[in-house]
Amino acid sequence: MNSVIDSDGHVFEIDDLWENYADPAYRDRWPKLITDSKGRQIYLFEGRYSHTGREVGPPEGSSAGRQREGASNPRSRLADMDIQGIDIAALFPGFSLRACGWIEDPDLACAIARAYNNWLHAYCQSAPERLKGLVVLPFQDMQESVHELRRAVNELGFIGVAFPPGAMNKSMADEYFYPIFATAQELNVPILCHAGSLKIPGVERFNYQYLPTHTLSHPYEQMVGLMCTMYGGLPDEFPKLRFAYVEAGAGWLPFWIERITEHYERRAREVPKMKRAPREYLQSGQIFVTCEPDESTLEAVVQLCGEDVLLYASDYPHWDSNFDSVNAIRTRAALSESAREKILGGNARRLFGPLVQAPAIG
Repeated sequence: MNSVIDSDGHVFEIDDLWENYADPAYRDRWPKLITDSKGRQIYLFEGRYSHTGREVGPPEGSSAGRQREGASNPRSRLADMDIQGIDIAALFPGFSLRACGWIEDPDLACAIARAYNNWLHAYCQSAPERLKGLVVLPFQDMQESVHELRRAVNELGFIGVAFPPGAMNKSMADEYFYPIFATAQELNVPILCHAGSLKIPGVERFNYQYLPTHTLSHPYEQMVGLMCTMYGGLPDEFPKLRFAYVEAGAGWLPFWIERITEHYERRAREVPKMKRAPREYLQSGQIFVTCEPDESTLEAVVQLCGEDVLLYASDYPHWDSNFDSVNAIRTRAALSESAREKILGGNARRLFGPLVQAPAIG
């Protein structure tokens, strides 16, 4: 059997990451993990508090009664990957993805991005053929973002860009981001859209309470990201660049494609950069979406959108991930064998290209 590739795994930053990996000139300005009045561990930075911080609770189905050590310890993670049947994992950050969009000082954002990427590189060195980093970029400084992307791919061995669809509170298709997309295309690495933008409309109604904010933010970010990608004609502007939309399941995809199609057919003149119909983009091999093993509509998504679009994602070690997710996909009898193979690894090999062409471990 081919390698199982996790297109959305996570790491959590260690407490002393900034002190050990960042430029000491910024020592007094690192984000600091504190405990707030409600007992939550959140980050303090630039005199402001983050609305999210270190997560608590084990993955669903995990036998451990606490957060998995693999979040910060690569050896523990590799052991958990072996238990789950995951051969290769693409790794998103915890707080750092948000920090690089929330921090106002561009120089500080650059220092934090470099420090995080250096730490993640060290984390991956425990098994570089299995642990694959996704670069965090300081979007406030486009020249430095391009430089850091090149360094991360060419020197650190990273395989993609972790990209909040609402970075800098701009449309993902804004030409401001074109240098990143052009560089990623040149380096043959994909853009992976993950929630992490500073401003997500609607969450202020709930006073940023975690549960409703988390419920809303992930599908919202992916739906807006895909819409901007298509309306902005990014697959045409960058014909060799691949895009993935992660951690929101896939049930939203058929509805959203139908809605985008309806609007495009009636008002295409308003999106002049969009050269193809939405379903043509979806079938182009440039668009991918992660799914979750317990989605009741997964077979319908395959039927309506095709089996070449979906990616496996563990979301390890988040509280809402399923520790037995590989087996849940592999034993899902209503999915064809072809669909199961593509979800568990085949489509990820097309997304990431030669940097994940490793043999199966088990």
